[in-house]
Amino acid sequence: MMRALLISFLLLSLTVQGQKKFAQSQTDTLCSPYFFGRGYVKNGVDKAAEYLKTQLQQYGVTPLFNQDYFQSFTHQANIFIGKHRFSIGETELQLGVDYIPDAQSGTFEGEIEAIELNLPETLDKEFFRELFGKYPEGSVALAVNQQDLNKSPDPNLYKALLSNSYPLIIYGHEKLTASVSQKAFRYPILKTSLKNIPEKTAIALRIKQIAKPFESKNVGGIIWGNPSDSQVVFITAHYDHLGGLDNETYIPGANDNASGVSAVLNLAKDYAQHPPKKNIAFLFFAGEEIGLLGSKFYTENPAISLAKTQFVLNVDLLGTGEDGFAVVNGKTFPAWMEKLDAANQKLSTPFTNIKLRGEAANSDHYWFTKKGVPAFFIYTMGGITAYHDIFDKAETLPFTRYEAVLEMIKHFISEI
Repeated sequence: MMRALLISFLLLSLTVQGQKKFAQSQTDTLCSPYFFGRGYVKNGVDKAAEYLKTQLQQYGVTPLFNQDYFQSFTHQANIFIGKHRFSIGETELQLGVDYIPDAQSGTFEGEIEAIELNLPETLDKEFFRELFGKYPEGSVALAVNQQDLNKSPDPNLYKALLSNSYPLIIYGHEKLTASVSQKAFRYPILKTSLKNIPEKTAIALRIKQIAKPFESKNVGGIIWGNPSDSQVVFITAHYDHLGGLDNETYIPGANDNASGVSAVLNLAKDYAQHPPKKNIAFLFFAGEEIGLLGSKFYTENPAISLAKTQFVLNVDLLGTGEDGFAVVNGKTFPAWMEKLDAANQKLSTPFTNIKLRGEAANSDHYWFTKKGVPAFFIYTMGGITAYHDIFDKAETLPFTRYEAVLEMIKHFISEI
């Protein structure tokens, strides 16, 4: 009996080590310069789609979309091109460390003077009339304190009005958090960690972009574990990220969301080797970072009828876990949450901190929920703080409870 227990423990230990090694290897690959942050610069997201297709083929997972692994859709994307430059006086600022372009930045190249702008506390037409009358369009760069902008009546409106007439520098950011957008204003918006911009300082800028249509691809496969059953469980993750800040600097997207992609691949490989007793689809979404576009398109054009979609388990940010995990929609679907709690209790070391949340449009589970499909979004908590920045690197992820999350997911699926 003791020998059997020791053998069982050893096999489990080897499996756990293999899962973590697999996660680290996949994350290293997906964060490599070849994929350039899995965004729109250098077609990184397209390369990632091809890679995921190859992985599913190698595992022997059946294509999800009528004998195809791809589901294509078109959307706009504001894409940065060339190499950026931002200098103040004699000081060259480092992209990703000292500044980043806002996702809606336009194009500008040249030397220009920076003017400190104190924003009014209320939306004042006269303020803008005087500003536009004093400084011809594109003749100066406007420097605005980030805290002052946030206190204004409508920060987004201010950004739009100002950056459609002048380059805009928003200083005082404690953290530089990037994003992507489908549209651009006329002039650049630069976010910087500098505490101030000296009045009438000479600034050199080179920010180039192009907003254009882009074809993205959802990537999916399915294992028909029980073809006589019409119901299908979906395990999903978005594989796109923010990509290049220019053509030399990119945001790797390790925790967000190479970690989640590795988990779905891990499960696909495992279920392909050990066929489940139910039908399980593995779906990787594009366009999440630019507005949940891939999942929206899928739910409007599903490969499997939404009425036959039993449950959707969406994963993201699985590289940590020291502080437990969160479940978006955990409060929305209490009966399903009971099943997840039961799965957690089957772990040798169950999670003790589970944060339950209600509905939120913060990942790809959202559109399924809006269509009446029960769905959870699970992400781990604790550990690293890098997010949407150049420091979200593969080598920083501890994968503290990664294998526990996978085991819990398997228990959950086996019980539903």
